[in-house]
Amino acid sequence: MDNFTLIFIVVAVLGLYAFWKIARFIFKLVKNAQPNEDSSVKFFGDSSRLPEQFNEIVKKLEKERVALYNKTKGLFKRAFFRTWLFSGSIFLLLTAALSTTPTIDAAMIIGPLAASMLLSLVGAGIFTVIKKGTIGYKFSRQLKKQLVSEIVTHINPNLSFSGEAIEEDEFNGAELFYGSVFTSEDTIEGTVEDEYVSISECEQRNSSNYNRNEATITYFNGLFVQLHLKKINLSVPLKLIPTYNLEKNTLTIDLLEENLPIGSPNILRIQEENEIKLNVNSPFKAYCENEAEALALMDKKFLKVVDFIFGKYEYRDVFISINNDKLFLAISWNQDMFETNAFLKKSLIESKIAEKIYQDILFINQVIKEVGLINKLG
Repeated sequence: MDNFTLIFIVVAVLGLYAFWKIARFIFKLVKNAQPNEDSSVKFFGDSSRLPEQFNEIVKKLEKERVALYNKTKGLFKRAFFRTWLFSGSIFLLLTAALSTTPTIDAAMIIGPLAASMLLSLVGAGIFTVIKKGTIGYKFSRQLKKQLVSEIVTHINPNLSFSGEAIEEDEFNGAELFYGSVFTSEDTIEGTVEDEYVSISECEQRNSSNYNRNEATITYFNGLFVQLHLKKINLSVPLKLIPTYNLEKNTLTIDLLEENLPIGSPNILRIQEENEIKLNVNSPFKAYCENEAEALALMDKKFLKVVDFIFGKYEYRDVFISINNDKLFLAISWNQDMFETNAFLKKSLIESKIAEKIYQDILFINQVIKEVGLINKLG
């Protein structure tokens, strides 16, 4: 076996392996993608229109989007040919240098060019995805800074958009969900009833391996509200869970990830022995280690507010926890808010993304006002 053949085989194998890993990763992303079903439109209908004062901001952002999109047009082709020219030249020089024969035949040219072409295709694909993703992310941050923050303040002057993540410790303060991998972004914060409140997009999940297949269990993905309470301060958490979710969140997987306590069937951090008996027909249940403290808080007015909040979401995929002087509200929401198309293909005007953002913020403002009702209780 001559040097050229050996080089070709090694490079071809490495190229195919890299291509297989990338294709497998993309396939997993598509397979695990959740349909975008949740929408704030169902709470407001089509009656909420973006005020005209934001039209100029949207037009300016659209011009920027078009410029960035045009900048990435043909990016894959350019990256491929440049990479192929460079790598092909290197491969040909190496083949010539390592050749033991004084003459150069067609195989010594075609082989290195074919191998470098395969690598260039993979490399150009990776570069294009990363480059477009980076540009899309930067534009998304620009849109949030120039449009989202302005809409938030317009709807409620007591709120502001930071776009920052919350700490994992803040999320775990609710003691609602298991999971070891936490991510967060896009926080809106301010005051309601003169008390601090914030709402962020959060996800809590675990990655585990079983049956030699990779699997990710998502415990929570959605909107997470934190509210400072005026007159309430519990020594242990009180958790209020719709009965629908007590059944839905029971795992049927035989081998749970190692971070979940052995024998625990739920992804929720509750213990059956801590259930506080409510009305028999109640669509939600309460859990607390201190029964006397919980019952002292849960009078008719309190339960009416909780029932009102749960009822808005049809008593499903929404959770409440009160720990010390903080109330936590978690709403499962499988739609990422305030984001543009990843590769900037969609027009901001034609896709009406600004109108969607406006409705989402109206929805968030309403959520914040509703949890604030707790602080109005006497």
